[in-house]
Amino acid sequence: MFAWQDAPGYGPELPGLEVLPLGERPHVSSKFDMSASLAESKQCIVGAVEYGTALFERGTVERYLGYFTRLLEGMVAADEKQAVDELAMLGEEELAAGGAWMEPDGDGNPGRRAFA
Repeated sequence: MFAWQDAPGYGPELPGLEVLPLGERPHVSSKFDMSASLAESKQCIVGAVEYGTALFERGTVERYLGYFTRLLEGMVAADEKQAVDELAMLGEEELAAGGAWMEPDGDGNPGRRAFA
């Protein structure tokens, strides 16, 4: 799940009382397999990722975050008419390591060798 939190922060107005948000509480279990929540804060984008540890290893989630970061960086750097599905998500090391299985098969179909 992906959530962009863009609602303005506000609290109830109670005469004579100051309302403060509760501190972060640790999560015992994740409601979804994986969720990412982002928001704008002081000219920055901040966020959190929550995932089921029975389903994902930390390294896998960090790799997924790297893909997302490269995609966002590509969107910022690209021409506004650039299609998102044409932006690179893999880093150079992953491209080099996966190059053999991503090469076209004998009929020119990309990546078919991985499933042959």
